Order: sequence, then C-alpha cells, then structure tokens
Amino acid sequence: MVGECAADSSPESTAFFCLMQNIYVFFSSSTNRWMTFISHTSTNITLKRKSDTRWSARYDMCFSLLKNWDSVVTSLINIRDSTSEKAITKNEPNGIFLHLNKLETAILVLFWSDVLERFNLTNKKLQSISIDLITVSNLYSSLINYVKQLRSTSIFEQYEKKALLLSNVKEYHENRKKKRKLAHDETRVNEIVQDSRTKFRVNTYIEIVDRLTSELERRKIAYDEINNNFGFLFNLTKLNSGELTNCANSLHKKYKTDLPSSFANECFHFKGYLISKSKTQPMTILEMQQFIIENKVQEVFPYIEIATRVFLSIPASNCSAERSFSALKRIKNYLRSKLNEELLNDYAILHIEAELVKTIEFDEVIEKFASTKARKKCI
Repeated sequence: MVGECAADSSPESTAFFCLMQNIYVFFSSSTNRWMTFISHTSTNITLKRKSDTRWSARYDMCFSLLKNWDSVVTSLINIRDSTSEKAITKNEPNGIFLHLNKLETAILVLFWSDVLERFNLTNKKLQSISIDLITVSNLYSSLINYVKQLRSTSIFEQYEKKALLLSNVKEYHENRKKKRKLAHDETRVNEIVQDSRTKFRVNTYIEIVDRLTSELERRKIAYDEINNNFGFLFNLTKLNSGELTNCANSLHKKYKTDLPSSFANECFHFKGYLISKSKTQPMTILEMQQFIIENKVQEVFPYIEIATRVFLSIPASNCSAERSFSALKRIKNYLRSKLNEELLNDYAILHIEAELVKTIEFDEVIEKFASTKARKKCI
C-alpha cells in the first residue's frame, strides 16, 4: 500500500507521528482543554487522530496540525501558564510545546503535509473501480520521481524558509554531543563535526526521502513484472511477428491452464482485427475487454478475452480492505456477538457492496422465502 510505506519510513518520522497523536490526545482527553483550543482556532478544521486502519488519517492529522499551528501553540502556553491547573497537568503541555518549538518539527510538518497529500490522492485513485495495473505502475513511477526531487538542497531550503515563518524559530535544536571513544592510534584532529542543520538534513530529512524511494521502488517491482507479461496486449498493432510470438508464448507458459499453445496464433488474428477497426482501437485493457464484448467476438477470440479478464482480476492494491475493517464494529455489534464466520462474511459483503444491494428488488425474494418457510397447510 502506498500510504503504508509513508507511515513509518524512519524512527524520526515515527516519533513525529507519535508527537501529533499526543497533541490530539492531550486536547481531546479533557473538555476544558478542547474548548481552550476551539476558542483560539479560526478555522473549521479541528485536530485529527491517527487511525490504525485508515492510512489517510495520517494526512488529515498532519494537515490539521499545520492549519492550527498557532492555535495549538497558543493553547498549550495558556494551559501551561494557567493558575487553576495542577503542576502535573502543566508539565504535559510544556513538554509538547518544547517539541513544537523547534525548527525541525516545523520542517517535518510542512514536508509530511506535502508528501502525504500526494500519497493520499494516489491511494484514492488506486481504489477506483476502473483502475488497471498499467496506471498503477505509472502512478508509482510518478511518486518515485516526485520523492526524488524532494532530495535536492533547493527544496530543503524552501521548507526551511516556510518553517521559519511558521514557527518563528531561527536556529536548529542543539543536542548534547556525545564524544566517541578514540582508538589508541586516533586523534580528534581528523574528526568531522557536523552542525545541527547538516545533521538534521542528512540523518533525518534525506533518510526519510531515501527510505520512501526504496519502499516505492520495492512495491513497484511486483507491478512491473505483471505488466511485462501482459503489456504486449496494449501494443499488438505495433509489434512485429517475432516480438508478438515471444510475448504470447511467454504469457502462455505462465498461464498454461488458462491459455493454450495456439494463443500466439489467436493474437495474430486479433491484431489483424484491430487494424481493420483502426478508428476504434482500444487504449487500455479494460477498453479492450469492452471492445470484444461490444463487437460480440468472444467466440472468435476466446483466449484474448480470458487474458484480459485475468489481467483485470488482479487487484491493483489492498486499500479496499480498509473499508471493510472500519465497518466491522457496525456489522458485528453486541446484538450479533454470536455470528459465525460465514454469516459475518455475508454481512460484510452486503455492507461493502451497499450501492449494488440498494438496486436489488427484494419483494420477489421475500415472497419466495415466505412461501418456502410457511407453516400453513392447505386443507
């Protein structure tokens, strides 16, 4: 999943998301604190919490903190300096404020808001009904190129300038330096000491970008492998005889039970059919499937139709699983606590396919069920 690789790309990003979660928990755990925050905010966007099942919640959480940065800081200061609060209660907002009052935190808020926005929109596209693996692979490639561009020094300097305006903090946080033990033949003269800015850029910012890139590239490999098997179907009219034969035979070897050895011969025939229909050539696999059905040539090209169905049946992502898990509490409530697995799965399918269920006429089904289960007997 795209959102998953963005969630915990490094220890620093994990600590950053934990900080945002702590901010939400601190304000939401008390009505008084929440009202204090609401009184200082001027936007309709409130703080969001992290969700374990919806990766888009991380974008909502980061975006809401960015929009309410000044409100959160002001609320923390007011609670910390309040005379009516206990000393223990004041320590928590003070600790959160010290973490927020850093240039590094402001840079990460801006960086993750931009990155997660792109990842969130891509995730939504991956969940669309008409998505195919070619589009998925292209979207992954675009994300990889986008993340690689963030590695440049000029982009980092832009985030620095924005973070300075956001937090009004001009210097990086100075951590306590630990001196490394030297070997017997080593001196500290040759030791390179990095300043706080370089250390943050190299050890945190670039590390996050590199991990995101490597994770995206690792996920893209699986899509590329499938696309290499079926990709020739997009370019049937452009391939020569040798290339078409090799691609068709390669796909036959991977799906021997579904495609016969004469699959290459059928591809040649279908290529000629597409050339004869030059004005209405399909552009995607889904269009090719619809093209075969609309022209009613399934019997002429049965295995081309099977190959397109196999390709279209391969899931583009596992993002749709988030929807069913998020609805599980509504499906299996205390009134249905003793549901068996089969019935629970049926309920989940009905909930997930709610739009389709609404179009079904149940009168005939109910009458049939009533007549089958009727206890009345004709005399």
